[in-house]
Amino acid sequence: MARDISAWFEHLVKEAEATEAKSLMQPLAPREFFRVELGLYFLTEYMPGQSATVLRKVLDGYLSAGPDSAPIVRNLRRRMGPTARGGEWKVRLNDYCKLPDHLRMFELETPGVHRVVHGSVFRPRGSAVLPGRTEAYRAALHDPVPYEVNPAREPAPAGVALWFRRRDKRVERLRMPDWIDVAARESLLQPKERRTRAPFPDVTPDDLKQAAKEMDRVLEDDPRYCGENFSGRLEDMVFAGVDVDAGELRDGLGVFSIDGVAHVVGLMNSGKTTFNDILAKISVDRGLKVGYLVSSVGNVLAKVRFFRALGIRAVPLIGSSTRDEHVARYWDDLLYVGAADEAAPLPSESDATAPFTTDLCPWKCSWSHPGRSSSPWHWKIGPAGTRSVSPVRRSVRNGWTVRCCQCARPKPPRTMCPTLRCGSRRRPHSWPAVPSPRRTPPGGSLRFSTSWTS
Repeated sequence: MARDISAWFEHLVKEAEATEAKSLMQPLAPREFFRVELGLYFLTEYMPGQSATVLRKVLDGYLSAGPDSAPIVRNLRRRMGPTARGGEWKVRLNDYCKLPDHLRMFELETPGVHRVVHGSVFRPRGSAVLPGRTEAYRAALHDPVPYEVNPAREPAPAGVALWFRRRDKRVERLRMPDWIDVAARESLLQPKERRTRAPFPDVTPDDLKQAAKEMDRVLEDDPRYCGENFSGRLEDMVFAGVDVDAGELRDGLGVFSIDGVAHVVGLMNSGKTTFNDILAKISVDRGLKVGYLVSSVGNVLAKVRFFRALGIRAVPLIGSSTRDEHVARYWDDLLYVGAADEAAPLPSESDATAPFTTDLCPWKCSWSHPGRSSSPWHWKIGPAGTRSVSPVRRSVRNGWTVRCCQCARPKPPRTMCPTLRCGSRRRPHSWPAVPSPRRTPPGGSLRFSTSWTS
């Protein structure tokens, strides 16, 4: 669930709109004005005399604001939102310095200067405009950020006709199947006032060697990863740890641990990714939850496929706005055809990421009949290898039916790639995929059957 990062200044925005203060805040929007002052309030209260540019380091965790300041910094990071990201903070500070003096609660220590540079320090000043700001800033730093509360809706009973609006603004209607269980009402999450960081278990060189051997053993029968050779790659690595007391590097890894943030640096092909993969394997084996951040959605899916091959239940966390493009790029990379190749190397086994790379709608078979003016079907089927799916027209009035080729019993649709979990040839009651039409074809619904080729 998302956090509600804007509720803390809503009453201030209403008060500014009711007075002339909103017009005085230009070019800043009211929400940006209050976010900037929230950051400056934090600096003057907890880090007086520090440059305004250090706020980004504090929010990123590279600089401490003092003991027991972690909950306050966490609330500040969430409630400042995009105003504190990258170069946005300095740009907004320069806009803030151009506003009338009687409106601002903070000013630069250097008189007559209206531009923020490296080393610029702000100090508090009095302002009679919007007098409730100080109390709002203090509460925003100390009160936990609540979760967004969405309007609760009653679950739809079976057989009821529903409608929804698509991203392209079209309205679709469907009838809820009677074999769908009614979902339980979600419970409201309550934010924690404080969090306790669990200690990261120490990792020794022997732990890395043992984990690398286990990874090679698990992957030895996998045609895609059998040649990874983690043990050999680990032996080729040269480690140097940081001696914090002496302020210099020491040869050897020693005992590796993480207390907040740890940097793993090195030249290209020095083993950084290999070290992180082995470290993730050790962490999961010890019962920890691991988040792995990579550079692209395609790399996310490839990393999920790799960890699934190791027996780790990895799942991708990706957005939805451009998911179709990223999924298509993933399959293009997987089925890449070189200059000397005549055909794509079709997968010889199930792809672990296939359930996450489909664009098939699980409710498409329940969409209502839109009428005879419907556009023709548009097929969008993933790489099926040696298998294919063929439609057969069947006149049914109440929506679509999906029936098994072997027993003709209705089967619920499954949203997955045809290469996934299809089993052997002519497996009874198997249903590999549901194709994705744009709309229901005119004149009734379809009966799907599968055909297998050698």
